[in-house]
Amino acid sequence: MQVSNVLGVAMEGEDPSKDTAEAREQLRNEAVNAAAKADAAVIVVGRSPALESEGFDIKSLDLPGGQDDLIEAVAKVNQHTVVVINAGVR
Repeated sequence: MQVSNVLGVAMEGEDPSKDTAEAREQLRNEAVNAAAKADAAVIVVGRSPALESEGFDIKSLDLPGGQDDLIEAVAKVNQHTVVVINAGVR
C-alpha cells in the first residue's frame, strides 16, 4: 500500500502566504490531482486550537478557509472519499 498526502488547504490565519485566492487554488489543485490517482481519499478538516477554544467564540459554524471547496473538488474526482471532521479541543 502506498500512502501520500498533500496540504489541500492552509489553516486560516496560520500562514498569510497560503491564505490568498491563488495559493488556495494551487493547494486545492494539488489535492485534486493526488485524489484522482488514488484508490481512496481521506480529507481531514476542522479548526486548529488557535481558532477554536473555550476561551472565545467562533464567528460561524462553517468550516474555515476553503475546506468546503476542497471536499467538493476531491469528492468530484474520487468517489471513495472519506471526510474526517476534527471538532473541539480535548
